[in-house]
Amino acid sequence: MVKEHKLNNGLRIIVDEMRDVQSCTISIGAGTGSFNETKVQNGISHFLEHMAFKGTKKRTAFEIANEVDCFGGSMNAFTSNDKTVYHIKSLNSHIEQSTDILADILLNSTFDEVELERERGVILQELAATLDAPDDVVFDYYKEQAYGDTPAGRTILGSEENIKSFQKHNLQHYIDGQYVPENIVFSVAGNVEAQKVFDLAEKHFGSMKQKKVSQEITHCQYIGGESKISKDSLTQVQFVMGFESVPFTHPDYYVASVTSAVLGRGMSSRLFQEIREKLGLCYTISCFYEAQRNSGMFSIYSGTSPENVVQLEEVLLKEFSRATHDIAQNELSKVLEQYKSSILFANESTGARSQKGISNILSFGRYIPSDEIIAKVESISIGDVQNFLLNTIKGKKTKVIYGNI
Repeated sequence: MVKEHKLNNGLRIIVDEMRDVQSCTISIGAGTGSFNETKVQNGISHFLEHMAFKGTKKRTAFEIANEVDCFGGSMNAFTSNDKTVYHIKSLNSHIEQSTDILADILLNSTFDEVELERERGVILQELAATLDAPDDVVFDYYKEQAYGDTPAGRTILGSEENIKSFQKHNLQHYIDGQYVPENIVFSVAGNVEAQKVFDLAEKHFGSMKQKKVSQEITHCQYIGGESKISKDSLTQVQFVMGFESVPFTHPDYYVASVTSAVLGRGMSSRLFQEIREKLGLCYTISCFYEAQRNSGMFSIYSGTSPENVVQLEEVLLKEFSRATHDIAQNELSKVLEQYKSSILFANESTGARSQKGISNILSFGRYIPSDEIIAKVESISIGDVQNFLLNTIKGKKTKVIYGNI
């Protein structure tokens, strides 16, 4: 059972009671990420996420890690384009301790200069690892081609120049403006009592001052276009192509997701079967849909050899065109069953349910029950998929080819 509550300062709490488990996941999500950053701030949300575990007014970095280890918990965090989430999974008997640690991290981080410089080096290594991975960095080039020099076209990690420039005062200023009660969700899933969670939230977060977020998500204009980026040291070519699509607030949100799965999710999908299995044009191929608040991308990724790039694109466009009038019911039924399964599988995880609460509240302003999502997905018809795809591929294309070309 899911229960919701809001503190007087605007901070929202969502509790998903799961009586058949012995654990719980406690998550704190702030509705701020790379899309909220200016150009000179790009990367600061991710940098801040790293620094959160590096010491508070009452705990050192080691004490934070050791305390979680001592009660058998696991702790982590992630940054996306529109949110930053910190979470601890533990036995339900340690919910008070876990909440105290997360609250301490959120409210009392010191950003010690020694720790800051050390973590700066770690993040620069993370950036280097991404740049050395062609199947990672190609998506950075792809987003830049699609959205240009806007928050949607920039990376979550940020540039090397920015990473080297961030100082304690930059981090504190960003927290003061973005980590405000109305922009934070405290989400707990597991074998817990909702009222106890509400009381813990009041104890730890009730004193936060109510104020407005300083930087909202910037509207990003889709640009599109094509680019080729040569790197002779690579033997393969990374190929990403796509079209602007609908945001996650659009009625066709689920249709877009289902359509991408029909085309290219899994080894039995039509793109995998036609392009890899029948023609042998690539090693890997997939279709994916990514939604944002005011835009989205419907895309195809493939890793192939230089001599196959032209034919690969020709076959892709042919398959897209064919799918606008030729989708079998068994193809759609298979994907709908996969979609339903993935939702129900996630319901068995305290972590997935805790993070679902944060995503739902921050993105849609309300919790969306699984039954409601399944009903919407199961109502999708072949006509819905074909019409969506037809309208999508009429738009301006974005294409990036990276590698030995």
